[in-house]
Amino acid sequence: GLSRNAIKTIIDNWYGSWRRHACALSAFWEYMKRKGMSAEQLTRIDKPYIIIAEHITQIIKDQSDAFVVQAWTSVSIMFELMGTQKKDIRNKAIEQLMLKLVSNTRKVIREVTIWKMEQLLDYIVKLSVQREERKLTINGLKRMVTIIFMVNSILRPSEIQRAMQNITQIEQIIVMCINQLKGKRGRVEVTLKRVNNKAVSPITWFEA
Repeated sequence: GLSRNAIKTIIDNWYGSWRRHACALSAFWEYMKRKGMSAEQLTRIDKPYIIIAEHITQIIKDQSDAFVVQAWTSVSIMFELMGTQKKDIRNKAIEQLMLKLVSNTRKVIREVTIWKMEQLLDYIVKLSVQREERKLTINGLKRMVTIIFMVNSILRPSEIQRAMQNITQIEQIIVMCINQLKGKRGRVEVTLKRVNNKAVSPITWFEA
């Protein structure tokens, strides 16, 4: 199985999902009790995908699609942490069983208004006048700082909120450090510099 440190890292990365995992695993434990199975017997199962498929089949009729998908994910992770090979957990039979459920839980992609960059910059310039006149609210200022940082970086709002400012920065430069958890993962350092147009300068907005 995985090392203790690897397991701890995975658990730490669950963030707020631990309640859903706990609920899903509790349902699986109830299934095991009905089958008269112990935790020790679980470690000796040769083909866990059969147990997973049977468990899913039983809860489909009483639970929501989202709960069933969560149960599948949580139980699969549990077997992986126990050292079971992936091919014995997620095979074609399980994929076919879950196909419709996973499709039902996907978010509908709706039409999103995309602003052209020049329109966004015009809007920022307009609000910069309110900033200079101290008429911009605190929340409005925070929103604009976040937008400015997004325009000048590859970061999302959630990543900007988790970012740390590098205190070793030199004057007129902001260095933000963040670990990206989505897309191309890894540590990112974003350097923002002052530009001549103070209306759109990230440094000017940050100092406000």
